[in-house]
Amino acid sequence: MFPFVLTAKFLAVHSWLLSKTMASLATLRKKRSAHRVDARKRIQSSEAIILAFSENSRSSLETLRSTLSKKLECLTALDEEILELSLVDLDEEQLNSEVLEATDAAQEVTNTLLKIEKCLNDSIQSEYREEGSEISSATSSKNVASLSTGRVRLPKIEIERFD
Repeated sequence: MFPFVLTAKFLAVHSWLLSKTMASLATLRKKRSAHRVDARKRIQSSEAIILAFSENSRSSLETLRSTLSKKLECLTALDEEILELSLVDLDEEQLNSEVLEATDAAQEVTNTLLKIEKCLNDSIQSEYREEGSEISSATSSKNVASLSTGRVRLPKIEIERFD
């Protein structure tokens, strides 16, 4: 009778833990789903900003870059936790599907982060190019103005004679 009671208690505890795990797994999947929806909305928003980029939208794009970076970290942590809890329940095919889905979501966020980074870097480089062309055009216009006056004063050069 004693081993049967322990076994019954063991089964009761095991089923309770399993139900808790399943409940937490469902909760984690809901959280992950909400984070993915939010990430997709932010990705769409960032793509719209990139298409119509101006210096006024730079801060919005930098904010989206920061938010998507944090979102990627959060999604990665949730995916890892879900995979660890799912190892018991899922067969190999379901587990592969879960990993593929997680990788696709992370890849989408990472690609968007790279696009944002490229857009911000390109705008900085174009600013430098514009500033450089303004400086060179200003100096060349000074040279042209000084040449058009007709008389330019040159420095005196002394040359020594040699025998």
